[in-house]
Amino acid sequence: MLIDVREPWEYSTCHIEGSQLMPLQTVPSRVEEIPTDRDVVLICHHGNRSQRVAQWLEQAGYTRLFNLRGGVESWATDVEPTMPRYRTARAPNTNNDACDPSYVPSLSPLRSQPPRLCPRRPLAPRTCCRSIATRG
Repeated sequence: MLIDVREPWEYSTCHIEGSQLMPLQTVPSRVEEIPTDRDVVLICHHGNRSQRVAQWLEQAGYTRLFNLRGGVESWATDVEPTMPRYRTARAPNTNNDACDPSYVPSLSPLRSQPPRLCPRRPLAPRTCCRSIATRG
């Protein structure tokens, strides 16, 4: 299952075919829609928001999680070069905080402690989900 945690305007600009939109802020209220018996690939623009969702889901007991490293930006560069691209610095008609990878309004309060970070990859948690690259 492919879950895109970006905002609706981002998803409408470009998305990976077959992905399901579930904006980051809606994940806690829609968690029952995420299967525990299948692989789940989380997607965002650059991989930061989806990594935070993966961390939260792991703490909720999910084990079959993958974060698309580099997000749709890497996908557009490495896999589907004709995919439209965009910048999140000036999001149209939306709260610009939602484009800040450190902004996690609904998920941060649910985390009891900060994730342990991997010394080799600062954005990757030591024990969290596996990242998958867009190219071999």
